[in-house]
Amino acid sequence: MKLPNAENARVEEQKIVGYLLCESHPDGAGKAEFFSKFGFRAEEWHVLAEELKKHGQRYSVRNCVESEHGTRYIIDGEIETPTGVRRFGRFGS
Repeated sequence: MKLPNAENARVEEQKIVGYLLCESHPDGAGKAEFFSKFGFRAEEWHVLAEELKKHGQRYSVRNCVESEHGTRYIIDGEIETPTGVRRFGRFGS
């Protein structure tokens, strides 16, 4: 199955800067360390946001998980990074 409404997906600045690339966030610090290894930077948050949107449009949903924040879709595949294409495994949206 494809991500529902993938063409309308939004990845907000706060999600990237305040969580995925925030080294001081209690839940996001590990993610920030991971993404920074591949050249993603908070100052250029839109680069990661665009790649995550493309990821959701290119690949199929592998799993869905309900959480307190709503439905989380797990999608495996590659994204283009500032240091080159890397296979990351899974991303949730």
